[in-house]
Amino acid sequence: SYSPFHCVPWCFRNVGKMKTSTALAAVNSSFTAHEQAMSSSSSSGSTHNPRLPTRPGVRLTGWLHKEGAGPLSSAFPSRRYCVLLKSKLEYYEERHISVLARQGQLGVNLNDWNLVVLVKPGSAAAASQLEVGDVVVGLDGTALEGRQLKDMVGPLRQDAPYQLQVLRRKGEIPLSGASVAKIGKRHAGAAFELTPSPREMVDTSRGAFVLIAADAPTCDRWCDALSDTLRGLAAETVAAA
Repeated sequence: SYSPFHCVPWCFRNVGKMKTSTALAAVNSSFTAHEQAMSSSSSSGSTHNPRLPTRPGVRLTGWLHKEGAGPLSSAFPSRRYCVLLKSKLEYYEERHISVLARQGQLGVNLNDWNLVVLVKPGSAAAASQLEVGDVVVGLDGTALEGRQLKDMVGPLRQDAPYQLQVLRRKGEIPLSGASVAKIGKRHAGAAFELTPSPREMVDTSRGAFVLIAADAPTCDRWCDALSDTLRGLAAETVAAA
């Protein structure tokens, strides 16, 4: 089965041996192949295209690539699962975690949309490095799709670990006072800039966030959703003034 971790790692191992242009071409090729595989897997309900149907306030979700602030991280954008909410855009990385039950327990508490709210010290979940704030979206290769993990697990098995697909939060972009603009083709995808208000940022030196969709229609969908959200926030600010 397709694994998102097959995307571009060999480029990083060999980047010192390649010219910059060759390395970037390799990344672009891997980016395209990766998004094609993602598109194929999403049509069959794969866990590699998770949804968060029971989380309140979600406006749009999906995989994007995000450039970092530095030259190297801009050249090699990271794959992030993005969640658009009313006042912010959260972004997550995907993790695969193996958990073997101990003494009939996993040792983890989740809320109704599978957000980890407690990891018991010394438990199986703690040993697996599951963390508070993780969102469980898949179990043993099957997407939860709004079902609770406890209902999918059923009676705990003791002889084999559970394979969890988890989204781990990496950061967020505040949307109050932000702006969004398309910037065209980039890294074999279609990119847009999301520029937060400096007043809303802890790191005021951080400029625009560059996010890359697989294709132009996906980029359009994100830009339209963000524009609608920003207009709503602006209207609320005016009404409150």
